Amino acid sequence: MPEAGRGRWYRVCAVALATAGLLLLAYNQGWLPDWLARVTAFWPAALIVAGLALLYTGLPALGFAPPPFALVRGAVEAGELWIDAGAADVRLESLTSDDHLAAGEFPSFAGPRLEVQGTCARLVLDRRVTAPLLPGAWKVALSPQLPWRLHVCSGTGAMSLDLSRVAVDGLELKAWAGPVELCLPATGQGEMNLRLVLGDLMLRLPEGVGLNLMIKAGPLVGVDADGAGLTRTAPGEWMTPGFRDSPQQLVLNVDMTAGDLRVW
Repeated sequence: MPEAGRGRWYRVCAVALATAGLLLLAYNQGWLPDWLARVTAFWPAALIVAGLALLYTGLPALGFAPPPFALVRGAVEAGELWIDAGAADVRLESLTSDDHLAAGEFPSFAGPRLEVQGTCARLVLDRRVTAPLLPGAWKVALSPQLPWRLHVCSGTGAMSLDLSRVAVDGLELKAWAGPVELCLPATGQGEMNLRLVLGDLMLRLPEGVGLNLMIKAGPLVGVDADGAGLTRTAPGEWMTPGFRDSPQQLVLNVDMTAGDLRVW
């Protein structure tokens, strides 16, 4: 778990412990009404839960990490990645070599599910098969030589997706309440669809890539696209100069309800 995530959990546990202590003091002094005193009688359970949560969030700092995995590419010529992360943080990037189909860390001793049909591979990382006592961010590095279709869903975790060296054939992303940092591919063409409910979106645009950015934003969304040299061509639409003549054209559809969107 990243430092920000661990810090958040530590703060929650600290508040829980302090609250349990105050309730215990009030219970011993007889300051609580009868109904609250009966509830407070179960304060040891709250301390146990808080202690287990502190232990769980502190495991990465003690050197505990999700089990690693490495998948041989074989005769695969195209890949599809499905991620349903729930509350876990996700880091996605490319491999530095083409020796494997994918490698990384995933909190399941069985590893992610791999389905191969002919020359196409489908890689699935699903929160429903993870081990509950194996914390840490999910890390996935993909072969840079294959075209990939990406389907990523997150609940409250943070996502860091560095696709600068990934051959992206398409991206469907849904995030409910976590921040998303996305570095767009440096080569190729394609269309990407992003849906964020609550959370910030940070986009990095590699040099020389043509981008057509179309944003459907609610009243609680702030947009800062000036730093990337984008030109506003219509309400809710931005474009890089010379987009239509660029050999690398990306069309990015963003649907946000609340949060900040920054492009640089």
